Amino acid sequence: MVADTGTRILWRLGESIEHTPTKYYVYPPEDYAKWARICIGIIRHYNRGWADGFHYGIRYWEIWKEPEGGGGLMWNGTEEQYYDLYRVAAPIIKAFDPTLRIGGYAAAQVKAMPHFFERFLGMCAEERLPHDFFSWHSYNDDPDLVLELSRYVREGLDRHGFAETESRFNEWNFFDARWETLFLPGSEYYRRDLFERAKGEQGASYAAAVLAVLQDCPVDEANYYDGQPSAMWCGLFDYYGVPTKTYYAFRQFNELRHYARRAEATCSEDGVYVCAGVNGTFGEAAKLAALRLP
Repeated sequence: MVADTGTRILWRLGESIEHTPTKYYVYPPEDYAKWARICIGIIRHYNRGWADGFHYGIRYWEIWKEPEGGGGLMWNGTEEQYYDLYRVAAPIIKAFDPTLRIGGYAAAQVKAMPHFFERFLGMCAEERLPHDFFSWHSYNDDPDLVLELSRYVREGLDRHGFAETESRFNEWNFFDARWETLFLPGSEYYRRDLFERAKGEQGASYAAAVLAVLQDCPVDEANYYDGQPSAMWCGLFDYYGVPTKTYYAFRQFNELRHYARRAEATCSEDGVYVCAGVNGTFGEAAKLAALRLP
């Protein structure tokens, strides 16, 4: 289990993605307040031992995911309905336990749909709603886009008065395909090509480059999606649990954690990303470098 690894958990309160033509669960709740009370039951179960539960101490609770234009895959309601859900649920959950970190909206297209971003932040500011973190996602093949998006999010948060609100980049991975064809019937070879490349040299180079770029991003936390060997999106292991080339990019980056300070590292070649660490003034050093592959 995730808790056994010692990592911090962010729990999304909402439904799982539905790629099927018929949607069953991704509709807005009929009663927002009742939904919030159900969420409190979940929190009590996993944090306070209620109903033979646990004491995981989960602090971060995200209200739904990707409501702003995912084709109804995660949210088959209107924008207004999502705003209403957040404005009702966030204060109820926060009142239950003020130490919890409440946020959203796990944006899938934060810059491509700026009106949703601006209206959401404006609503939270005007109505003084709990907004401890803003979460956002990006799947791309351009590490520089990660820096651009991170600055866009931070600037928006600060402009609306949320200087203390965390920016959490909680889904990212290599992606250079077309979303509209990825899950269509007959696209199995297309999918295989994409996800095999995400596990190979391209995915490894991209992951290393993003890890380097993130050192200069105004992001509080970033999460690679994902590490489940049985899932297509897993770039770290194959279906048998064998580490991939991308896994070793993360392993090398982890080596940098053992160095006391970040060292300045540059490269004159375009498309090469570098970060480095050092112990002492003239001590041993380690670096991670990635070449962007076509």
